[in-house]
Amino acid sequence: MKHKADREGRRARGDAPASSTPKWRAPLFAAALALCAYRAVEYHNYWNSLSPVVEVAQGPLQGRAARTDAGTEYFAFQGIPFAAPPVGPLRFRDPQPPASWAPEVRDARADGPICSQVAMPFPSALPSNVSVIDVVRFLGKIPALVHRVAKALRQSEDCLHLNVYTPKVGAAASLPVFVFIHGGAFVFGDNGLDVLGPQHIVERDVILVTVNYRLGALGFLAVGEAANGSLAKAPEGVGNAALKDVVAALRWVRDNIAQFGGDPGRVTLGGQSAGGALASYMTVVPAARGLFHRLVAMSGSMLHHLAFSTPEQALARTRTLVRNLVRPEVAGGPDAPAAPDVADPADVLRYLREVDVHLLLDKDTFADMEEVRRRLSPAPPVARAALT
Repeated sequence: MKHKADREGRRARGDAPASSTPKWRAPLFAAALALCAYRAVEYHNYWNSLSPVVEVAQGPLQGRAARTDAGTEYFAFQGIPFAAPPVGPLRFRDPQPPASWAPEVRDARADGPICSQVAMPFPSALPSNVSVIDVVRFLGKIPALVHRVAKALRQSEDCLHLNVYTPKVGAAASLPVFVFIHGGAFVFGDNGLDVLGPQHIVERDVILVTVNYRLGALGFLAVGEAANGSLAKAPEGVGNAALKDVVAALRWVRDNIAQFGGDPGRVTLGGQSAGGALASYMTVVPAARGLFHRLVAMSGSMLHHLAFSTPEQALARTRTLVRNLVRPEVAGGPDAPAAPDVADPADVLRYLREVDVHLLLDKDTFADMEEVRRRLSPAPPVARAALT
């Protein structure tokens, strides 16, 4: 009765009711938050302590530690240049050796830019018979789509990078190495962690190396003249640049993989689709001899009719590309490069080096016929072109 009278008295005076929450809960909650923050910092510092620095020919690389879904720890070194940026006068040229960054430590804890590539078309509208489950599936793909868009915004001609994923570091490990070339019809794709991760490779004590290479016209341009089933009068160092990119990556692996725990005498080369075709090409490229020892070509071969061009086909494609680019509605503007003399391979090359890269790739991939707007076939390697 006394408690009831006290409550009625407080209600009559307008007093707030006494809190039923114990006073010790707020300090306990704050202590729990502080403990969680401490453990998070401790965990972060632990993984940072595992992130090694590896010395390669060009200088030291800072990697990072990670875990597979199965809990296997490994080390990732991403965005490592294996050639100089193929920009400006080096566009279309053979890959050149990368510059040294020593004594600075290069941050290799994230993917480098993807190679410049044509934008892939998306449907303009959902189908009329779309179902609820279709919408649910689409919503589930949104994070991956956002990630792909973010990668597309970071594309660059400065893309000749590779990633190394290794379960152990140090020359004493002497692990087998798997070098993998991505697919994408020779015109799109990349070596990113989200596409070509090491989940099932490092768990078997194998080092995975994934490689970027130039795409579209940037990697497969042909200039010169067709003569006796081959290319003549082509400017020196121009032609089949993408294949030469793969050779340059294999040379880098030979020279540096031991520092990541790999055995340069046990290198398996593999690829999927267009990457499988490029991998199989390495079996007949003299410059690749001795750089790998086994081959796994998945769903791609240099013998497929879409995986090679004759010199005549390749040169016809280049002429079509130039013709599309010099049209007034395309090449207009005060900063447009001067139209080339199509009979002069060197002048054609000069012109194509000055064209904006996005315009170049767009006009290389699409026929410029509005009434048809058909896709051109991919730009594959050129048979019987120089590959030294």
